[in-house]
Amino acid sequence: MELSVVGSGYVGTTIAACFADLGHDVVNIDIDESVVETINAGEAPIHEEGLLELIAEHAGPNGTGRLRATTDYAAVCDTEVTFLCLPTPQNDDGSID
Repeated sequence: MELSVVGSGYVGTTIAACFADLGHDVVNIDIDESVVETINAGEAPIHEEGLLELIAEHAGPNGTGRLRATTDYAAVCDTEVTFLCLPTPQNDDGSID
């Protein structure tokens, strides 16, 4: 299945790599070009146990090609399912609206 994950923080990057490991083709979308470049190089932009190995296996020059990253939000148009893994804005007291 073709999947897109918007957001490359702890949640987005981790689920993108896990879905790729399950055999799905995944595009991870983020506004931060350095994060996109890191993932596409087969490296992890964050520390999470086992994540570096999954990204190296599925992204980058030696990967399976199941995981790639981009800053282009139009990439969601080529996928069947999109996951939004973005920060939830909070009020000063920590509550959400």
